Amino acid sequence: VDTVAADFLLRKGGEKKFNVKTLRLGPLTKRGFYLAFQAQGACMALLSVRVFFKKCPSLTRSLSVFPETVPRSLVQEAVGQCVANAAQPGPNPRPPKMFCGEDGQWVDQPTTTCTCLPGFEASHGELECR
Repeated sequence: VDTVAADFLLRKGGEKKFNVKTLRLGPLTKRGFYLAFQAQGACMALLSVRVFFKKCPSLTRSLSVFPETVPRSLVQEAVGQCVANAAQPGPNPRPPKMFCGEDGQWVDQPTTTCTCLPGFEASHGELECR
């Protein structure tokens, strides 16, 4: 997929410098992937490899709860649900929605119409209905 070139050469008594290569792979279409490395005779060594993905943690906001979400593009729509003792008014309610950014941070405010059921009121900053 990519090549890491020897950009910096180490001289005796010189300062150590490391090449860093960041690759963004995806979206993945299967349930995993393989990593392979091939040395082509250059005077360099592979010191470490870090593999990670970013995700938005589960979140409760505006009487709606959203699941942990892994962004598969620049932004990923997450569908939530109303918290306990809350519901959406109307005959055809749309589920709460929010967007997860590729950096693993929730973007903006949710789109939701969740309200507390009769006999309950919002508390703790609209995190629950009591």
